[in-house]
Amino acid sequence: MNSKPVRFAIVGLGMGHVRAQTIHKTPGLALTAVCDLNKERLAKAAEEFKCATHENYDEMLKRDDVDVVMVMTPSGTHMDFAVKAAQAGKHILVTKPMEVAPDRCMTMIDAAAKAGVKLAVDYESRFFPDYVQMKSWADRGLFGEPILCEARCKWWRTQAYYDAGGWRGTWKMDGGGALANQGVHMLDLMLWFMGKPVQVYAQTAMAAHKIETEDVGLAIVNFESGARGVVVGTTTYAAGDQYGLDFNGKLGSFNTMNGSPVKYKFVDESQPTMGGASVPSNAMEDFAAAMREGRKPAVDGLEGKRAVDFLAAIYRSAREGKTVQM
Repeated sequence: MNSKPVRFAIVGLGMGHVRAQTIHKTPGLALTAVCDLNKERLAKAAEEFKCATHENYDEMLKRDDVDVVMVMTPSGTHMDFAVKAAQAGKHILVTKPMEVAPDRCMTMIDAAAKAGVKLAVDYESRFFPDYVQMKSWADRGLFGEPILCEARCKWWRTQAYYDAGGWRGTWKMDGGGALANQGVHMLDLMLWFMGKPVQVYAQTAMAAHKIETEDVGLAIVNFESGARGVVVGTTTYAAGDQYGLDFNGKLGSFNTMNGSPVKYKFVDESQPTMGGASVPSNAMEDFAAAMREGRKPAVDGLEGKRAVDFLAAIYRSAREGKTVQM
């Protein structure tokens, strides 16, 4: 295994095509097969990646040149694809969010454990160098005890975006709206930096789209450490996407905006040097390294489930109009 590339197959070639490109160009990885119901997508992938194509998922799972199946289908279908992959003895990497409900996440976790395969969730922000650097400093205590974290994801999405495919903005297939589909990246980062949430108060609204779920979501969070958090998510912000994380500690703070270089400052005016950490560049590379090194992926099933638990509490609070204890 160490000298051979880890061989991936992808089911779902919407955003899955982007992940196929990443796999194709990452050393130590190989894309051997893709699966989709759309013949044009399959033909494009075959030409670009020189990989096998399948319209039938069960047939693709029979291949002996696939180590990992990457699930890039609508959120509410992840469990079914993942369980089948586990039963076929394939390792599993799923796109965010892990699924639409905590119990469906647990079914995936149990299936992977029973089959003895690895399961991970692709939260790409976990591998951004600036976030990795800030996390290492936070773990070393350079920022001090956490005080406040703001997670924001203010994007614009048209009605046509929600209408296409018929699954976005639905509870069954999307698991929510602006918070579940777009904002979940920032929710995952908030949990990564802040630890366990214990209390959530939230409000949601459908303000500018015709969807089942929310295009505005707000939450106030209390963490086990005593720190607080604020969540803002929307798909009604037409002035240009804004997403990022603000972290305030007793000894220092940092801010990120739209993937640009992080801004940070410490109370004592010290300025640690950025860089030096050697980490995988993406979730696929991390997954392959986890297989070779016999370790857990950076965001394994239980870690990936945390954001879905968080979302469930946020939506319950908004639905019931009261604070929810986690």
